[in-house]
Amino acid sequence: MPTDGPSAVLPVFEAYQAARVQIAQALAELAVPPAQRPGADAKLPSAVEEAEYREVVAALENYAPTLVRIVGPLCYDVAPSVQLSSIAALSRLARASDRLAGSVARASLLPHALQLLANPATGKDVRVGAAGLLLQMLREPEARSQAIEAGALTQLVEGFEVRARPRRAGARAARRAIDVCALRSIRARCGAARARRRRRRK
Repeated sequence: MPTDGPSAVLPVFEAYQAARVQIAQALAELAVPPAQRPGADAKLPSAVEEAEYREVVAALENYAPTLVRIVGPLCYDVAPSVQLSSIAALSRLARASDRLAGSVARASLLPHALQLLANPATGKDVRVGAAGLLLQMLREPEARSQAIEAGALTQLVEGFEVRARPRRAGARAARRAIDVCALRSIRARCGAARARRRRRRK
């Protein structure tokens, strides 16, 4: 017998949303180093745990393009829970290795992360997550250049300082990233200026 329209359709959307959150959370958990897992404070990770983690990271690196294509679009989702879970998953992946950071940085998510930081309506958790993702993407030279050109590095610090006390380490890391980015930008510009002078002399 037919059921009421909304009561039949809503569970489908709810299941779809829950599945997207579960996928993102599962990926984030895979990328967590043994020393940072719940209950790890009581003991140091064993050699077996470290070896298993390296194997997991290697597998994630192999599947990185596919994983980023799946999880990346979820960062644009209208549901805050899906958006936050996907941003956290990509940030964790990028933190796990340089190769994963490169795959995440090449996913064209930087403009969206900047938009989230610049938008006053962005929730606190999403803002902190976007700042964390942006910080990981800054490991890639192209992403650093884009962030500098967009004038977004101050927004990055502010994103971490939304929760000042628990995120002090993140804010310090962001400030260090600003110093490194600014220095590299200055060096690049000086190098370009020297190259132009050499060409003129010739």
